[in-house]
Amino acid sequence: MAQVYEKRKDCRYRINSPLVFQINLAGTNYPAKKINHSSAGISFNSNCDLKPGTVIYIRRESCPPDCPAGKMCEGCRMVTFATVKWCKQNESGGMNSSIIGAEYF
Repeated sequence: MAQVYEKRKDCRYRINSPLVFQINLAGTNYPAKKINHSSAGISFNSNCDLKPGTVIYIRRESCPPDCPAGKMCEGCRMVTFATVKWCKQNESGGMNSSIIGAEYF
């Protein structure tokens, strides 16, 4: 799990962790895989296409067994609400796979 250096305000940390999200609290749980996170947001792979502005409820299933903790834990949330900022087709993830970026509330 490595820190991703970018021209962003917050450091992003790569991590492969299972999570689920809901589009509304009474709705369906959609499985996903976290790609990275920062103190401001998260990106993940999913089989759903989400429109920017969609509010989602995200729940992390567990920490990966090789999680080093420490600074990596900054911005890693067990449960959170977030707003979808972007969604793009994942070229290497299969036919219906998308990469989604969301900003924490």
